[in-house]
Amino acid sequence: MPANPRDKIKKKMAGALNGNEKCTKHLIDLYEFFAQDHELEAEGLALLVENALALQEAVYTFWEATQGPRPKDYRRYL
Repeated sequence: MPANPRDKIKKKMAGALNGNEKCTKHLIDLYEFFAQDHELEAEGLALLVENALALQEAVYTFWEATQGPRPKDYRRYL
């Protein structure tokens, strides 16, 4: 359990990263499944994956700006 407000913030950011990572993995799975038979829809999924990766980078950038260096493994804050 977080001991102080700063730990609570890190836990929230780690939760955002974790949720985004799970979402990205599901989107990649969907892309791989639909890529051959539904190219147009797969392009949309590829765009969603790109946006999810951009979101991840944005959270890490925010982490660096507010909490210091990005963690080697954010899961330790979950």
